[in-house]
Order: sequence, then structure tokens, then C-alpha cells
Amino acid sequence: MILTAAEIAQRLRGETGTVGDRLVITPQPDLRSVERSGAASIDLRLGTWFVSPRPRSTALLDIYASEADFSEARITKTMFVPFVGGKFILHPRNFVLAVTLEWIRLPADLAGYVVGKSSWGRRGLIIATATGVHPSFTGCLTLELANVGYVHLSALPS
Repeated sequence: MILTAAEIAQRLRGETGTVGDRLVITPQPDLRSVERSGAASIDLRLGTWFVSPRPRSTALLDIYASEADFSEARITKTMFVPFVGGKFILHPRNFVLAVTLEWIRLPADLAGYVVGKSSWGRRGLIIATATGVHPSFTGCLTLELANVGYVHLSALPS
């Protein structure tokens, strides 16, 4: 079953569902806008932390290497983009991990899924993640962003 916009808003208000196990999104979206949209979804925004592969840090990544041989810090770099005045640029043919600005908690009776917007896909941005969000998930979602286009994509933290 997919929740309607009105049902999503009711769940976020705590009007339905189990007390103590409710749907939470922080910061909470404007619930009137959610209801008016008629969409069976919530738009999440890009956060301020990014992790990208270090260029040329390794010529080969052995997926069968032991954890002792694998140093995440050696092959990636973490970047923080200030909320005010910051900008992140995803260059063509580059990949980055990002997190959502919103922190979510799904109750035990709800699951979710993450899809990219087609308007961004037409510009060459592929948004992937573990598309299924399991019941009782708590946290920010990790997004896998790949620029498969020919232009630089710029993002300001929301």
C-alpha cells in the first residue's frame, strides 16, 4: 500500500499509527504543502556532508581484500559544505556519497523507497541508494550521486 499525501501528513502529525512509533521527519516539511501537492511522496533535501573517491589514490580496488588491507580514509575524502554560502560542484564523470538534510524515523508498519527526480536525470544526475528503506529505519539517508552528463552540477545546501 502506498500512502496518499493526506495520509503522510496525518502520520507526521501523529494522528494515525501507533503512539511512540510514529513517522518522523526532522526538520518537518510544511504539512499543508504536502497535502496540497497530492503526491504520495516527500521531497528530501541534500545535506552538507559529502564523501568522494580520491583521484588516483589506488589503481585497483580489490573487493576481496580484508578489512585490514582496506583503508576507507586512504581512498576517500570527506567534505563539509557550509549551510550558508557553501556550494558543492559535482564534475562530469564523478561520483560522491551524500546524506539528506532530513533525519527520518519510519515506524514498524511503514517502509519507503528513494527515487531521483526525472528533471535532474535529464541533466545527467543519477541518484541511487539502497532504494528500499526498511521499517523502523532511523537516520539520514545516504545518497549515491553520479554525474554522467557533460556539464558541472552545482548544489547549494538546502
